[in-house]
Amino acid sequence: MRDEMVRMAAPGLPGWPTLMFDEKRRRAIVKARFATWRSHEWAMKTTRCLGVCLFLWLSVRWWRMLGDEPSKWFPFLLGGMVVCLIAALGYRGIDAATKGFFARQVFAKRMTVWLTPEAIGFRSSMYENGVVMPRVWKGQAVAGRFDVTKDHRANLRKQLGDFKSNGKSQHLEMAQLLRLLVTTVNSNVSIGGKGQPNYVRSLPMTEISQLDSERMTVVLAAAEALTSAALDDEFDVNATGIDIDAT
Repeated sequence: MRDEMVRMAAPGLPGWPTLMFDEKRRRAIVKARFATWRSHEWAMKTTRCLGVCLFLWLSVRWWRMLGDEPSKWFPFLLGGMVVCLIAALGYRGIDAATKGFFARQVFAKRMTVWLTPEAIGFRSSMYENGVVMPRVWKGQAVAGRFDVTKDHRANLRKQLGDFKSNGKSQHLEMAQLLRLLVTTVNSNVSIGGKGQPNYVRSLPMTEISQLDSERMTVVLAAAEALTSAALDDEFDVNATGIDIDAT
């Protein structure tokens, strides 16, 4: 399957995440690696722990170098003050760079989405065995589209947490949830009857940051369009529906 796939590139299509498409079989794969608000939480804890360990190690090493000679205590105190001053001046930049590295390189999450004319499947940290949504169910065509919403768990974490600085909670404020919206294609069998709002089912896929969600939804929408079968003429894929799970 992967041997016949090529990387898609087009005006308006983000370079990330990568969209691989097999034109002959009309199959697509989207793979992504990104940081979530949980990634940043773990990065903050790791950075704090490493900072404490480094400070203790340097203190012990320096103290052993001084020995019991009182004449060396003054240079020790003076050097400690200089180190603390330099650390205070560059703390924000070093802290942000370290947290960003750990969040995106060490604690990043992975997601893979497979799309074919018959089904849409994905695997993420939220589903160990993955999820598959058929595009035809009991003879009726089923449509799926992707969108994002606010992450309520991140919002709860922000309310319960003790953040003295607004910058420390930025990853929680930008936290979102990527969803797969599932709805019937035939408007005649929509819940509520023809002419009524389409009822949709929302399936959470993964936690994601607002910085990555826009590009992710654009690429997934392109993959869905490339692999979808002919839709019912009466069905509007952009129709506004009522999410029966948002209660």
